[in-house]
Amino acid sequence: MGGKTSTSWEKGQSGNPKGRPPKSRALTALLEKAGSKTIDVNGKRVAGKRWLAQAVWEGVTTGAVEFPNEDDKPKTLELGPQDWLALMKWVYQHIDGPPKNQLELTGEGGGAIKHEHKMTADTLAEAQRRVQEHEQGVVDDSDG
Repeated sequence: MGGKTSTSWEKGQSGNPKGRPPKSRALTALLEKAGSKTIDVNGKRVAGKRWLAQAVWEGVTTGAVEFPNEDDKPKTLELGPQDWLALMKWVYQHIDGPPKNQLELTGEGGGAIKHEHKMTADTLAEAQRRVQEHEQGVVDDSDG
């Protein structure tokens, strides 16, 4: 088992230089195809995507969504408070995107933050004393 075989790679060499193939977006493709079809809404032909956008907006702004029905009497779905809140969150996530987890800190004039700590002879002596005590196993909790 320790010998090199013909399928071994040199250190730092990838066995898959092209990388992992891209994920299939089958569901996205199916949803796009279904959303492109037209449906009857109040006697008018409307693209499914357009109706969906209008239904989402209607749900957010009125708390209810009207679904087209074959007998021209739309069925209304009233949203409860939890459903409305979930729909609002969904809309905000898709309009603005998720919040960025980025924090930028800059110093004076937009440059790097500078930190200067001038150690005096007393603070240096105190630091050395604490290191020695630590190495000797002496614990001083008086500074809290």
